[in-house]
Amino acid sequence: MIHEVRVYDKNGKLKDRFMPVFNYEPQTMGNQSMKTCPECGTKKLLKGNARFCSVACKKAHRTKRDKRLRAAAKLVREARPIVPCEVCGNPVTGKRVRYCGEICDKNGRKMKAMNKADAVKKLIKIRKAELENEKH
Repeated sequence: MIHEVRVYDKNGKLKDRFMPVFNYEPQTMGNQSMKTCPECGTKKLLKGNARFCSVACKKAHRTKRDKRLRAAAKLVREARPIVPCEVCGNPVTGKRVRYCGEICDKNGRKMKAMNKADAVKKLIKIRKAELENEKH
């Protein structure tokens, strides 16, 4: 029930009477604030760091964002040049960089190690020849 409000002066005489007007709009309290949902655009009273008015809006926003990210990743993948495998020449796919598969990876590493060992052997021969020339 809404009752009238009476205002008296300091002598106790009735000065004014009026009916109160209530504001039924939601008001902020504590860590609450009026925010606009980025998905549906409605203004609601949200607590703390909340951005969305409902779980459905949150899920819809995430699915839209994920679709955009997948489309961007697909464009990046399509723009990447086709690199041939260093061992067999087949195109390298996925996250691999040099070799097309595990077998080529093992073979390529073995070949690289053998080439490095041959280079070291050549350097050792050159160094031995230099030392023999210094002795004579």
